[in-house]
Amino acid sequence: MRLHYDPENDSLHIYFAEKQCVDSREVHPNVNLDFDETGQLGGIAIWDASQIINWSRLEFESLRPSDQLDDYYGANQQEGAE
Repeated sequence: MRLHYDPENDSLHIYFAEKQCVDSREVHPNVNLDFDETGQLGGIAIWDASQIINWSRLEFESLRPSDQLDDYYGANQQEGAE
């Protein structure tokens, strides 16, 4: 997944795949869903993003497959203990 913010146009694009989108549907004022040639969701475009998004509260989380969670958190706890 890739995010791209264009301050000149105040637009935020969230790309889920590297495929080219060929169709776009407005689902809310200034919010479009973009679809690839197979109809799969390829991204989201948000226009006038600063009016919708609270940039001071933007957070990202990395979700890992559940079978890796124990290994991930165990390793981080051990690193913090050293």
